[in-house]
Amino acid sequence: MRSALAYQPELFTEEPDVALTHARFNGRFDRMVEKVIVIPLYGRSSEFATIDDALRFLDGHSVYEGCGDFRKYEVLISFTNGDRVEGSFKDKTKVRDFLQFIAKQ
Repeated sequence: MRSALAYQPELFTEEPDVALTHARFNGRFDRMVEKVIVIPLYGRSSEFATIDDALRFLDGHSVYEGCGDFRKYEVLISFTNGDRVEGSFKDKTKVRDFLQFIAKQ
């Protein structure tokens, strides 16, 4: 009986898997970051039972930057292949970690 952890020389080759390397390289260009949006959210939230109620609220709502307490960051990333990634973070450090993770992909 052969151990699952035993050295199996047939699994190792001197030459790299060119097809796998090529696929990984091409994948990098198939999906590149097209746009990054970071939205800091402030103030209290408003919840509505109907679309009409929400529209009435928007009609009377005055927008100005930084009103109220900070709530979270919304991050939207669009890629050239049509993919989209969204994240919500309460901490700036986590936003940075998320963006750096995406950059390494």
